[in-house]
Amino acid sequence: MKKIFFVFMFFFLIISICSAETVVLKSGRVIKGDILEKTATQIKINANGMTLTYYMDEVDRIEGASAPLGGAASPVSPSTTSAQAPVTTTSRIATDYALMSKKDLILKYMEATGAKGNMRRTFAEIIDAASPDKKEELKRVLNLDDVMNELVPVYEQYFTVQDLQELIAFYESPLGQKVLKTAPLILKDSMDRSVKYFKGKLE
Repeated sequence: MKKIFFVFMFFFLIISICSAETVVLKSGRVIKGDILEKTATQIKINANGMTLTYYMDEVDRIEGASAPLGGAASPVSPSTTSAQAPVTTTSRIATDYALMSKKDLILKYMEATGAKGNMRRTFAEIIDAASPDKKEELKRVLNLDDVMNELVPVYEQYFTVQDLQELIAFYESPLGQKVLKTAPLILKDSMDRSVKYFKGKLE
């Protein structure tokens, strides 16, 4: 079991930048990952465990792409969105989260920030890579719901109910989604720039 634990921690913490496809934006940014969906208007790519979405008019070219045109997503009709009244963070908290227990808020927060999705993908990768005789044991140990429930007390000691309500509303907002999507890219770019800086100082 110790070996399984260390394998899990390795896959959970490591950030992989190896992939088969590359999206080059007109801004010059390069995103490597697995293309999940490509339509006439947008493209979704899994980069470092995060699902990033770009409009096709932002894309210069796609290298090694395997995702076919089309998909489940369809563009949002401007006439539909313009008729809807804007939903403020305060009103969302009042209507969506006011009746939720603190535990449910924590579980919702882990989902909104992508922690749940990252764990699900990591567990699936570990199980798929395991030998046949270990798969059933790993499925039992790496139970997503059990692990998330085990983590609830960790979040509970740091966040109040109001904190969680406001955080969920933020991460489900367009700005919050942008923060989640760009955070791994900023981390990678910062690391690359830091390496170049220190390398230049040492040469």
